[in-house]
Amino acid sequence: MVERKISSMSRPPATPEKVNRRVIVKAKTVDLSEEYAGWWVRFGTNPPLGVWMEAMNLISSYDDEDPSTLNNSFKGMVRMLSSLVLDWNIADEEGQYVPITDDGIMKLPLDILGEVFQRVNSEISAVPLVNSSA
Repeated sequence: MVERKISSMSRPPATPEKVNRRVIVKAKTVDLSEEYAGWWVRFGTNPPLGVWMEAMNLISSYDDEDPSTLNNSFKGMVRMLSSLVLDWNIADEEGQYVPITDDGIMKLPLDILGEVFQRVNSEISAVPLVNSSA
């Protein structure tokens, strides 16, 4: 049996009752194009790595030689948006708020879905994974 020694310089393991910090959710609000003037989307720009990787794997699985892969690509878009969008003022054709859920996002017209996804994805892609000034 190996005995683990904790030096006086080591920090003790954090326990839930000792942690009083939370991850900061960085967010950005963007306005949609002129066609949808007054519509906006607020989304997180620092997604958990697992959420981003899962969505990117699904999105990048699209192969234009194999139309059956399109479904997974759209699932990736929907999953990414439902995980990242914090708030929006998007309404359906009856003026009812569209919930930020997979089902709600699936009800969006393709042009709105495409614009929202493009805006969110471009902001997340612009976040450097490594600090280049270091």
